Parts: sequence; C-alpha cells; structure tokens
Amino acid sequence: MRARNILYAATTSIIAVLGSTDVNGQGLDLGERECPTNHLDWIPDGGYLEFLSDFIATLPKGIQNKDEAEASADIRRECSREEIGFYCESGVYRDTFQHLGLFHQFTAWACKHYACTDVALCESR
Repeated sequence: MRARNILYAATTSIIAVLGSTDVNGQGLDLGERECPTNHLDWIPDGGYLEFLSDFIATLPKGIQNKDEAEASADIRRECSREEIGFYCESGVYRDTFQHLGLFHQFTAWACKHYACTDVALCESR
C-alpha cells in the first residue's frame, strides 16, 4: 500500500470535501454518511487539488477531457473573484462530477483511497 502524507499548516480554511455544500449551497454530505471515520472533511484546501487529480486520473480519457473542459470553463466564470485558496475550484469540480453523473463514483473512490487522521493530516492508500 502506497501512502503519501499530505501535511499542510491549517492556517486557512479547511474545506469539507464531501461533507459540505457545493457552489450553489446544496448539501454534499455523502462522504460523511459513507465513510465518516475517514474524516474527508479534514483534507486541506491545497491538498484537495491533488485529491481531485488522483480521482480524475482513474477516469477514461474521454471523460477526463469532458470533465476538465467543463470544469475549466466553470472555474473561469465562477471563480474569477477568488484571490486565495481553492475552495471555489473544488466546488466547481464537485458540481461537474454531479453534472456528469460521477459524484457517487467520486465518493466511493474517495472513501476507499483517502483518510485523514487529524485536521490537514491525510494520506492516500
């Protein structure tokens, strides 16, 4: 089992990866229900982009391209005012996964491959 520690100083906001709300304020608490002991809501802001990249890499190329194209367009539109952090981009990807019907797959993958033992101390399995 390959493990990579992702340790960040928790000085900025810690986004709730699967136990939060999306860009539109809708609840996305699937990780909380499916794997609450993994504490995926402890993945730090900067670690979430690596987390997303790891999941996207598991998708077939055609879906990867569609996902990236849709998310990129939405990020330019939705996140143009964001000055620091990746909370907005993370929300856009969650919305994109929902739109493409990948959110349940994303949640199941996340529960299987990531866990946090403390705030901002997470590892992939």
